Amino acid sequence: MENEGAETGTRAMNAIFFDAAHGLENGSIALHDVLRRQGLMKHIHMLDEAVYLRKDRVKEIDRAWQTYPELWYDEFISANLDRWKKEARIEDLW
Repeated sequence: MENEGAETGTRAMNAIFFDAAHGLENGSIALHDVLRRQGLMKHIHMLDEAVYLRKDRVKEIDRAWQTYPELWYDEFISANLDRWKKEARIEDLW
């Protein structure tokens, strides 16, 4: 199957992001971390200050980043990020 690797990677990343192992606990913070890594967010801010990204999830995201680099679109994002910031007039937020 041609897309089997991508499908496996997508399932693995969704399990990590949405923290399936812990009952879908605080999924948005992992997504914020990915956006921060890609330069789309400067910091991780959550409304609930008690919410934090556990170290084991950081390791899982690191592993997924290395295992499935084709699913992150890093080249596309880095090629367009400056233009997007200028168009949105939010350069000072980064």
